Amino acid sequence: YQVVYHLRTQPLVSVVVPNKDHPEMLARCVESLAKSSYANFELLVVENGSTKPETFALYDKLRAMPHVRVLEWAKPFNYAAVNNFAAQAARGDLLLFLNNDVEAINPDWLEALVKQAVQPGVGAVG
Repeated sequence: YQVVYHLRTQPLVSVVVPNKDHPEMLARCVESLAKSSYANFELLVVENGSTKPETFALYDKLRAMPHVRVLEWAKPFNYAAVNNFAAQAARGDLLLFLNNDVEAINPDWLEALVKQAVQPGVGAVG
């Protein structure tokens, strides 16, 4: 059996993606997010020490998108600290911590997570 919940509202989801170079992986991740059936999200890419010109060219393209922000992390890498930094800048009601190598294969994946996350008593979904 599978319970399917219906959303009464569509809360804003802040998607946090730390990134250091690997522009090809980040581009795939962003493209799969754009194909999601759930449209109410913002993307926060956290730059942390990239050196490749291709990475910064991708950031320029991403900055042109209205729902994307590229944040700069200038301290030594610490996964938890990077995510907490982005969470402070997030505007969403829900936080999604996503690796830059994630590529969604189903368009309803984000909607499915949100449907679970908004249930009373739920603190985290995965």
